[in-house]
Amino acid sequence: MKTKFTVTVHIDEKAYEVIYSFATPEQKKELEALDKADAEAVENYKKLNDKLEMLEDRKSTNAELIPLLEGPEKLEVLKEQRILLSEIEKLTPKVQKAAAVELNNKADEKRFEYLISGKDKDKLQADAKKNNFPMQVVMTDILKALAESKEKK
Repeated sequence: MKTKFTVTVHIDEKAYEVIYSFATPEQKKELEALDKADAEAVENYKKLNDKLEMLEDRKSTNAELIPLLEGPEKLEVLKEQRILLSEIEKLTPKVQKAAAVELNNKADEKRFEYLISGKDKDKLQADAKKNNFPMQVVMTDILKALAESKEKK
């Protein structure tokens, strides 16, 4: 049974020849743990972002209501608006931090490190970084090229 496969991946017009190898049992275990942590980061980001959107919607609705209200009702909405602004101000940095963590897919970076080798590995990694391609996209392209090469055989 073959455990290493040579594949060619392209970024723009450049071709990179790399070797894909299967993960060892220890690597598989670590990658599964990283996948779980990445999934939790995505879920955390979604929850925080949903809450921020809800607060922003409420603030927008209140902003439309304020000119139409008078007296105690207007005062209540103004108080709520102030609270909403404070909550949005506190939540925004948390959402930004969670977004950065969510985009930093550690599992695919480690997967690339463990499973990819060959003469063009470092060039591919450097060019992907230079072009702001997440490692998830690079790994998907490698797996796609691998599948295509297997179909040809």
